[in-house]
Parts: sequence; C-alpha cells; structure tokens
Amino acid sequence: MKNVFRTVPSLRGRTVILLAAIASLAGMARGQQCTVEVNQFSAMPLDGVFATISEALAAVASTGDVTICVHPGTYEEALSITAVGRAVTVRSLRGPEVTKLVAPEGNTRNGVTLAGSGSPRIIGFTIQGFIDGIFVENGVNAGTTVANCIVRGNADDGIEIILGVDLAISVVNNTFAYNGSSGARFVASNSQTLSRFVNNIVFHNDGTELNNGFRGTFGNYNCVFDTRDTFLIRDTNGSFGADSITLDP
Repeated sequence: MKNVFRTVPSLRGRTVILLAAIASLAGMARGQQCTVEVNQFSAMPLDGVFATISEALAAVASTGDVTICVHPGTYEEALSITAVGRAVTVRSLRGPEVTKLVAPEGNTRNGVTLAGSGSPRIIGFTIQGFIDGIFVENGVNAGTTVANCIVRGNADDGIEIILGVDLAISVVNNTFAYNGSSGARFVASNSQTLSRFVNNIVFHNDGTELNNGFRGTFGNYNCVFDTRDTFLIRDTNGSFGADSITLDP
C-alpha cells in the first residue's frame, strides 16, 4: 500500500524559510550599495534601518555621497532632498508599483523637492496627492535625476523645473498623469534644450501636458497625448524632440 501522507514542514522549518527570505531581501539591499535603508515596519533606527525617509535623510545630512534604499510600503511624508557639492540618492528597492509617497492629511507641500548645488536624485516611486509632485529648485547640477517614477493625482504640476537649473538634468522613464495643472512645467531661458527629458509618458493632465515656458526642445522618445482636446504643449514655438509620439499608444 502506498504511503499517501506528505511531510509537512515543521514550525521551525517554516521559521527558517522566513528568515532566509528576510536575509535575501537584506542581501539585495546590500548588493545595491545602500548607505542606509528605510523600512516603514522598522520600530526604531537600528543598524542603519529607519522607519521614515525623512529620518534617513536627516541621519546622512553631513556625510558624502549617499544612497538611501527604500523598502516597499506607503510613506506619508513630503521629502526635501538637498545635495550641496555631493550626490544624495533616494531609491526604491522594488519600484513605484509597491513604493509610494502620499500626502499626509491637510498637506500643503510639494511631494519631493530637489535642491542644493549638488545632485539630488529620486528614483522609483509613485508620488501622489501633493501640490507639485516634484519641484526642482534653481541651482541643482547636471547629476540631478528623476527616474522611473509615477507622478499622478497632484493638485498642480506633476514636475516643475525652475529658471536657472542646469538643463542637462535627467528626467527619464517617468509617467506624469492626472495632475491638476501641467504634467511637466519648465521655466528657463528661451531656446534651450532639455535634452535628457527622455522616454517619459505624459497624459490626461488638467491644464496642459507640457508647459514649455522656455520655448526650447524636449528630449527624444517621449509619448505625450490627451484624448480631451486640451493643449499638448503650451508654447507652440517649442518642440517635442525627435522620435516622440502624440497618440495614445
């Protein structure tokens, strides 16, 4: 007679499997060269792991180039990433689908402010419910990066970049959608090129998709569309850049 009973892992065995999974996630973070980590389920700062991104930013405020790695979760906080003469990177470990910045109740702030004379970077988050989703201040340098983010449902612009910034900053592989004003708004000098505004999707924003205040040229391979007959680009003297499309893909 065949033995029809299966071996069921013991509680101890299951615990070992769980610990192995946790260790694997920790190893992934270490493999990505994280200065510190953020996990919203962390009760207190312990071994370089913080419960909020703001706490992590405060902890590395006086050090050199840093990378803050953020574990999946929904973080109710606005961020000011200020880099003076250095690079400060805030990066999700698993991407925007599972790592979100949402506005606290009664919020009157921008979601992520990139500031300073260095290279602040935000990579891999959903950002929603703020005034501007992302606000780039005057003076940041060419290493400044906004990448792999979904910026949606903010009261004003998805991203606003202010006069005087280095236009070689990178805005790459993002989606700007369903924001209250422009998907992306740029305020700079005439006839300049934001050459690294590349491979973004911009659609269904209430005011206009791109507010091209500097009458310049965007980078290539963007998809900008709206089925509601609103402006795709505010300043008709500007242009989309090569290989961009203006149809719903």
